[in-house]
Amino acid sequence: MTDKLRLYTSPSAFPNPQRLRLFLHEKGIADEFEEVIYDMTPKGEQRQWPHLKMNPWGETPVLAMADGSFLSETAAIVRYLDVSREGRKIMGESPEEQGIDMMWENRIDRHILFNIVRCSTSCTRGSASSSS
Repeated sequence: MTDKLRLYTSPSAFPNPQRLRLFLHEKGIADEFEEVIYDMTPKGEQRQWPHLKMNPWGETPVLAMADGSFLSETAAIVRYLDVSREGRKIMGESPEEQGIDMMWENRIDRHILFNIVRCSTSCTRGSASSSS
């Protein structure tokens, strides 16, 4: 039995769990967690009932909290751990720094990552239909 909190993640090829791993190492708290890495096939563990009870979206990462509840979404987990753990505040010390951090996170999500996903989805569909 371990006293470590449990993180449910996926292989490092997936960006959100990788962002969380980078944060844990930067914060110096990676050794405080037990990581359960799922097989992310379309019918993998993240789509099975035990995981769907933790996160109905069937996504990773998910943090199992000490009280038995679960926290999902990378940004939420990172903010929770940054505030609740000792050490340097990665997401900013002051309200101004935290606001600037959130501004850039939203800009990257909306203006860069969203377009990458949109392009990869439409490009994939386009190449699949053009090859038939």
